[in-house]
Amino acid sequence: MSTLLADPRQRRAAFVFAAVFVIGFGLLQPVLLAIHDLNDFQGFWRAGRSVLEARRLHVESNVERYLPVFQVLHVPLAVLPVGVAAGLWFALSVAALWGLPRQLERLSGAPAREQWPAFAVLFVLMLDNLKLGQSAPVLLWLTAWGAARAREGGALAGGFAIGAAALFKVIPAATLSAPVVLRRARGALAGFALAVAIGFAATAAWVGPRATLDATWRWAAEVRAEQSAWALVESGRSLRYNNQGLAVTLARTFGDVDERKALGAVRLASWPWPWVWTLYGLVLVALFAVGASAALGARRRTDGDAWLELYALSALGMLLAAPIVWTHFFLWMLPGLVMLRDRPRLLLWGGIAFNAALVLTPLRALGFHMACALALYLWIALGLNDLAKSSGSYPRTSKSL
Repeated sequence: MSTLLADPRQRRAAFVFAAVFVIGFGLLQPVLLAIHDLNDFQGFWRAGRSVLEARRLHVESNVERYLPVFQVLHVPLAVLPVGVAAGLWFALSVAALWGLPRQLERLSGAPAREQWPAFAVLFVLMLDNLKLGQSAPVLLWLTAWGAARAREGGALAGGFAIGAAALFKVIPAATLSAPVVLRRARGALAGFALAVAIGFAATAAWVGPRATLDATWRWAAEVRAEQSAWALVESGRSLRYNNQGLAVTLARTFGDVDERKALGAVRLASWPWPWVWTLYGLVLVALFAVGASAALGARRRTDGDAWLELYALSALGMLLAAPIVWTHFFLWMLPGLVMLRDRPRLLLWGGIAFNAALVLTPLRALGFHMACALALYLWIALGLNDLAKSSGSYPRTSKSL
């Protein structure tokens, strides 16, 4: 037994075999779930199928919150049978996760081997995204590539990549702030606008200009009327514990919500609604002020090391501002966690607490993971402010925090 796998070639072969086995076994679950319509992917696939076959946009609950362009982006997958399409999407998502350390290295200079603790903290959420057939792995890679490309001088291509991600889900547009703030605004905005123009032109070509315009106006009206924080609370939708959106968490914890609709809620008070919304507004204003100050401070620096920090800050800000934040959305914390790579104990114990809370409904209802995102946002923003004041080069950690 002592000679087992002693040969490096044997070890490499065993590693390849294990990787193929794990990926193959992992592929089976999301594909079967998609075939039986038990995850999110088949709804997206059906929307693309409707555009492909009937030349019309699909009206379904799991696609109505997305831009109409979202459905046209799924046409290439809709050409394939649902099982094959789900397998291809799984492979693209795994490839995106595999390639993400390289993009974060381009943004920060941090070697991929130093990033693995951050990936380990969020490993369960990576599996959850893959199982659900969700887009966070692909969108993370796309926006990180876009920010890195802009940093290296390709702002037009970088803005285009971020624009393409925003056509999938609008809120990744927040990551455009990194190239815009760090003096790549003209090219990045032009690339973003080009991606949006091509996306809407493709939609108009498939379903017609009138249908595209009507669907876009309807989407804007419905998002404002039904997807805002106060609309969710008034209608009693998406109030259960696994939505840790900041507004919903405050409403669920301090407001008089219907507990039958707020599954798992832990109510600490029953404040009047004006108090709850005032608190929410004050928190948002404070977070915006801190983030804007950090961005302006980063803009004044010339050392070029602020790219990962602003990219991470924008991703976290996106989570803090979104009215609906399902647990798997917290994969967007990854760039911020990479910044903690020089604090292994914090990553270790924080990671243990983060993952333990995944199985504790009361902590999720109280917004534990959102609180982690909020703390990370403040750590990055305050660190950037301190460094801007001192006008020094940016170290990987700020000892003053």
